[in-house]
Amino acid sequence: MLEESAPRPARPGTARPDPVGPGRRRLGGRGVSAAASEHPLSHNPAISVAQLSSLAATGGLAAVAAEGPQSHARLGAAVYATAWPIVFSRVTRTVELRRGHHGCMRSVSALTPECLDCFEDDVAAVVDYVLRFADTPILDLEGWIASRVQKACVDGHRRRRGARGALQRPRLPEFVAAGLGGDPWLCFLGVAVLTWAGLPMTAGCGLWPLDEWGRARQARVPGADAGDAAAVERDVETVLAVMRSRPAWYERYLEVPLGRKQAPVYAAGADDVPAALQIVETHEFDDAMLVRLAGLALDGFRRRIAAGQLPGEAVAAAVGEAFGGACASWGADRPPHQDPLPADRIAALLRDPEEVDRLAGAVLDIVGAQEEVMAPA
Repeated sequence: MLEESAPRPARPGTARPDPVGPGRRRLGGRGVSAAASEHPLSHNPAISVAQLSSLAATGGLAAVAAEGPQSHARLGAAVYATAWPIVFSRVTRTVELRRGHHGCMRSVSALTPECLDCFEDDVAAVVDYVLRFADTPILDLEGWIASRVQKACVDGHRRRRGARGALQRPRLPEFVAAGLGGDPWLCFLGVAVLTWAGLPMTAGCGLWPLDEWGRARQARVPGADAGDAAAVERDVETVLAVMRSRPAWYERYLEVPLGRKQAPVYAAGADDVPAALQIVETHEFDDAMLVRLAGLALDGFRRRIAAGQLPGEAVAAAVGEAFGGACASWGADRPPHQDPLPADRIAALLRDPEEVDRLAGAVLDIVGAQEEVMAPA
């Protein structure tokens, strides 16, 4: 029986023994081989939990999953819907209690990102286990999964460790135990180092979970302080020094899996982000940018006047083209409300006929003055 309070999916009925032979079940009056060839996946894009239970009762679930990627994916989705409450109630809650994560024990939605990743890995391992080994008639699929969920999760955990190059079953080699003099705490720490190397997560921005190991040290070393991270770090270096005495072994089981850990993400506030290197002051950059945009607007104004456009229309279009495009990127590296070129102010100015006329007059004066300067003597 499940410990999760979620209701179990309804099934149309209980499968009964097939009189045609022992160990076989019928699905729609046919044997297992026919069920594998005409199962619900043959016509439907998805399979319901009830259909999954009926297929499991025939003993053909694994055979159908092996038919191809599409069948495997659709069956996997249905197995996932059946398995995740079992994994959470039978595995995840126990693990979170042992970790002291009492908030994560409430529900899947309350899991922290790190714990949610572990939960998803366990569910994926159970789904893979079901699709590989559900090859006999199973009348109660949920009960069958619940009886094997621990084994499936352990098997998946070892497979993931092996894929990262770590020891699947971390055990302290004899040369390490001898190099540590058989010290109980250091030997425990050696196994912890090998275990941690095969896990995907990191300890924040550090490499080793010194806080957790500090509590373990306090429980094993009389008079030790759980908050003495420096002492734990010295013990870690002692263990690593012994492991490095065999470079090939150290590289294979420590360096390789450690190099495959997820890169930690640095979470910084706005005040902690270093400023970009600037050659000139911000106001000098803004002034130079305004002069450049004004030059572009003047060039656009001349082209439009030469094409016969009215001064007011020409200046509004040229200013909107030159300055409006810059609003999309200029000031994007600055805090909010410090944009040097607010788009709403420019748009409001170009919508005001009086402001446009004033701007057109000023531009015509500038263009006229430039033409006088450029005119031959």
